[in-house]
Amino acid sequence: SFDEFQFKRGIVTVSEDGVPSVKIQSSIEKIKVVTGWEKYKNLEQPFQGGYFNSGFSKDVFLGRFKNKDVAIAQLNKKHDEERNLEDLLQELKLIKLGQYFMNSFYNRVNQDGALASFLLNGFFMVILNTAMKWNVDDMFLGQVLSGEDIQRRPNENGSLTWPDFIVYAKLPDNGKFRKFSGFFEVQNNKDRMGEWVDAFGHHVVLDSAFTLCIVDLQGWVISKDDTLILFDPQANRQVLCFKMFGVWDDGMRGIESYMEQHECNTICEALGL
Repeated sequence: SFDEFQFKRGIVTVSEDGVPSVKIQSSIEKIKVVTGWEKYKNLEQPFQGGYFNSGFSKDVFLGRFKNKDVAIAQLNKKHDEERNLEDLLQELKLIKLGQYFMNSFYNRVNQDGALASFLLNGFFMVILNTAMKWNVDDMFLGQVLSGEDIQRRPNENGSLTWPDFIVYAKLPDNGKFRKFSGFFEVQNNKDRMGEWVDAFGHHVVLDSAFTLCIVDLQGWVISKDDTLILFDPQANRQVLCFKMFGVWDDGMRGIESYMEQHECNTICEALGL
């Protein structure tokens, strides 16, 4: 079963110079949220009963928006309402920044001719493209209207934990989760898709002029068309506002650590990184 809530939508945009911002729209919309998903979380049964999965601090479960299944993300009950909104806003901004830099990465790919043959160690090699994107399609912040009761059912039978939530497009069923790096560990992947992800990470540091490093790269691999949908990143950012991207944000020290661990691969070399 589902609970239905009235909410206002928040949309994240990124300016041409890479500054993200959130604007809350005035229109009121409705969304349905599955009930009872927490029971399956406690039983450690992901993808059952509308429960998708959980991370260190966040739960993801089923919603229905405009007759379409979506994924809803919120912080778990170990946190509070204020922290939930703060972290969700950081996540939205970071994922939008991720797509901003993904666009500039593919601009670099096309400009530098990495899809063509290039000379490496005396041999012509072909760099094959991999379709990568962030899960930003139809992504938005939802804020339940003041006065709406989000604790309609006791214990494991509830739906929303907090009045603020993120809506993501539900990932396709024909995919598989893969983690390419940790927050502190650079894996230096050796397969083609892994090399593309690593090269993207290197590009972000350079394209941001050493002010941003996107880490903990992970996503949903759809093998049949060689597509990767990235989600749930972390970041280090050199800004005056310390911990801009959460408690794990290690600032310039994290960026320097990444660059020390990263080993350039054939994609990096083809792009002149």
